[in-house]
Amino acid sequence: MSTTLSNLGRISFLAASLGLVAALSGCAQNDSSNQSAEKSVATASLANTYWKLIELNQQAVTMQVNQEREQHIIFHSKDKRFTGFAGCNGYFGQYEIDGAISTSTKVATTGNLSLSGIGATRMACPDVMINEQKFLSAVSESTTFTIAGETLILSDEKDAAVAKFKSVYL
Repeated sequence: MSTTLSNLGRISFLAASLGLVAALSGCAQNDSSNQSAEKSVATASLANTYWKLIELNQQAVTMQVNQEREQHIIFHSKDKRFTGFAGCNGYFGQYEIDGAISTSTKVATTGNLSLSGIGATRMACPDVMINEQKFLSAVSESTTFTIAGETLILSDEKDAAVAKFKSVYL
């Protein structure tokens, strides 16, 4: 009979151990889901970040074989100017962030954006299969920005996403 009680004790101990392991693994899953939610919080800032274009008018963008470098934008905080590359030509201008930047959602940073004095170089370009004019139009029509994690979305006055960028750390 003592052998039976001993075996019951071992079984109880084993069942309790398995229950503890299951409970801990459930906590670990909750922690990882919280971490993935935290990753969507704005981690990059609008200014002083190299923003690589990944979508234009909700269409994926890839570099072409004969393209000199990727399309991008950089907002410089020191003098409130922006610079970038449109596919063949460089471009530049001034920017203002109008009103307060909202981070109340804890998911994204949003704000109103005014771009002015937009100019570009006028290099003759080889047959680059990039519609540079569409890109420059999207940038110039942008009125708001949203940063979620490492992604910047520029939207027009109708709140339609016109350009999406990914932060790149150099």
